[in-house]
Amino acid sequence: MEAAAIIKKIRAMSGITRKELAQLADVSPSTISRIERGEMDPTWGTMQKIFSATGYQLNGTSVVSSGDTSAIQAANIYLEPLLRKALAPMAETVRAAAASSGNVLTEAARTAIGSAAGKASTAAAAAVAEVAREPMRAATAPAVQELLSNVKIPTGEWADRWKRTGWLKDSAGVDDLVAIAVTAGNAGKVARRRGARVPVEIPKGWRDLVDRLEGAGVDYAVSGIVATWEDRSDAQAGAPLIYVSDPRGVAEQLGLARARAGAGSPAPGGHER
Repeated sequence: MEAAAIIKKIRAMSGITRKELAQLADVSPSTISRIERGEMDPTWGTMQKIFSATGYQLNGTSVVSSGDTSAIQAANIYLEPLLRKALAPMAETVRAAAASSGNVLTEAARTAIGSAAGKASTAAAAAVAEVAREPMRAATAPAVQELLSNVKIPTGEWADRWKRTGWLKDSAGVDDLVAIAVTAGNAGKVARRRGARVPVEIPKGWRDLVDRLEGAGVDYAVSGIVATWEDRSDAQAGAPLIYVSDPRGVAEQLGLARARAGAGSPAPGGHER
């Protein structure tokens, strides 16, 4: 894959400008422009800086996420307190729905979560950014802006990159917060992370599986596009990832049948912690 095509691919997937890519990688904007136009053959060191700064890597002839969870950890330090404040009303709705039936995973609670998260698509960075903008808009409300001035600013390589682009600052706007979230998410995509995954058969659907986990007292977390859809159904393609501390042990505990290669659901493996 030629360097020009790699740069264009990275920018398209990240939704960033040439200038922002240059700032992330700490190279001159003219370097990025010349590479993209095919006027410059970059050194391997330059390409490595670009890959590291954006959280991508080459996999054969494809550009893929590097599975770098340090980007997510850095973003979480900064964004979590803001989103907790912004999404507090939704959390109250979820708690009320759960308390009404004694079941944390009631349909009402699921719907509340789905409504807040909205429908997402990972087909393009623009779609991901649009999904993230709604809670982020709430995070720029006056009360949260006050929190922003006191929130802990992360340190490390990713923080330095975001500072160079101007995304990480005391007066960050919604687009800055979204850019950090999208960049971190792209760098640390679940499918590229290290960890144990156990694909299993789920004949009654993934929601039945999480109910079984709940009944067995297993701590878990669910992630994935399907889990955010308000009008989702088990008939829709795909299933979320279900994170547990011991994927293999839980599969044995619940007597879950392993899915055949190329079949079944990507849930409920998750990653060992």
